[in-house]
Amino acid sequence: MTHEIRGHLTKSHVQEWASEHYIDFIKEYISLACRSDFSYSYVWDLKCRYLKQLYAILDKESFKEAQFAFYNEGPTWTITFKGKTLRGLKGVGFQYIIYLVLNQERRYHTNELNILDIQPNVRQSNFDKELSSDSGDSDQHIKTDEMAKQQYKARIKELQEKKEEAKRNNDLATLGNAQEEYEAILSVLKKDFAPSGKPRIFRDSTLKVKDRIVQAIRRAILSIKEHDPDLADHFRKALQPINNPTQCYNPDQKVDWQFRN
Repeated sequence: MTHEIRGHLTKSHVQEWASEHYIDFIKEYISLACRSDFSYSYVWDLKCRYLKQLYAILDKESFKEAQFAFYNEGPTWTITFKGKTLRGLKGVGFQYIIYLVLNQERRYHTNELNILDIQPNVRQSNFDKELSSDSGDSDQHIKTDEMAKQQYKARIKELQEKKEEAKRNNDLATLGNAQEEYEAILSVLKKDFAPSGKPRIFRDSTLKVKDRIVQAIRRAILSIKEHDPDLADHFRKALQPINNPTQCYNPDQKVDWQFRN
């Protein structure tokens, strides 16, 4: 988290947290000081632990006050635009969009963005280095990401329960349909994942890569539009033309986005 982000916070956030935890800190410090093997490294570890908790509070509060923020929360994405926060956004399209936003006005070929399918956690500071080092294999991609894999697994569990219930009720029609879907999902997972559980890497033509990434971005914008048409319109205009081999986030007016490290 940057110093600029912390600058938005008031002293009351720190004072409130400190007033609730300083007694605990003192008690732990005294307990450490009474140990026969006491050393200042224990105090240092104690201080670091409390500071980590404090920074977590500051991080959370800073994004509450942000007017423009873009970050992931677990498997989903959260975007704050003009003070309005939209949570629970899903889809690989947001992975492409956030890197375009991180690098405003910079143009990337869809073959370059395709590296995000292979290494979705590439940070902004390493992005250009990763692109230059892996551009020769940039037509590689995975067909089923980790989020989809977990959704498939959840559905398999539901189908297993559905089949058991159908067997108990002697409902052959439901059993047959559930078994058919169950086998279809297993077939997809077997094709898209190695026995080790790691996703298989596939290769596409440049045109297929472009179409896949463009469609993912469009789906992301459409999912935003259902809840925040203003934000969807912003991305639609700032990413124009979307149906293009090169992608660029270039809004009419620069937006001061905040990101989590």
